Amino acid sequence: MNSSHFAGHQEYQILQSQCDELVREEGIRLVFLIHSTGQIIVASGKTEGKDLTGLAALFAGSMAGAIGISKIFKEPDFSTMIYEGPKEQVLMSAIAEKGILIIHFDRARALGWVRFLVKKRVHVIAGQLEALKVKYAQLKSPMSDVSEEEIDDFNFGGF
Repeated sequence: MNSSHFAGHQEYQILQSQCDELVREEGIRLVFLIHSTGQIIVASGKTEGKDLTGLAALFAGSMAGAIGISKIFKEPDFSTMIYEGPKEQVLMSAIAEKGILIIHFDRARALGWVRFLVKKRVHVIAGQLEALKVKYAQLKSPMSDVSEEEIDDFNFGGF
C-alpha cells in the first residue's frame, strides 16, 4: 500500500521493505506501520477485505489509551500491547516518537518469535521515521507566504 505522502522517498522504500520482510515470515498475515494520528504509512500482507483505515484509527486510539493508562500507573510507557484471540494475535508496538507497528499473526506463530522479529527491525524503522520527520519539517507550506489579511480579503464565492 502506497501512501501518497511518502511514496518515492528512500525512507518510505526502506519502511515498506521492513514490513514486506516481516510478512514473509510464516504465520504473519498483515503488517502495517501507522502514525500516532492513525494515518497509514505502509502496509504489507493480506489487506483484502480489511478496513485498514478503520483499523489504523482504532489502533492509534488504543495506543493513546495505553499512554494514558501508563501515566496513571506512573510507568514511563506501555509501548507494546498484545491482543490474543483463539486463532489470531496482534502485536502493537510504539516505535520512535509517533510510529506504531502492528503485526497480525496466527496462534501457531510464537509471540516471543514475533517480538524478536520486531526487535531486529525497530532501530531501522525508527531511524527512517526520524529521517522522514526531519525531511517534512523542512518543507515550506504553500500558504506560508499568504498573510492573514490576504486570507480575510479573499472572496469565497460570496460567502
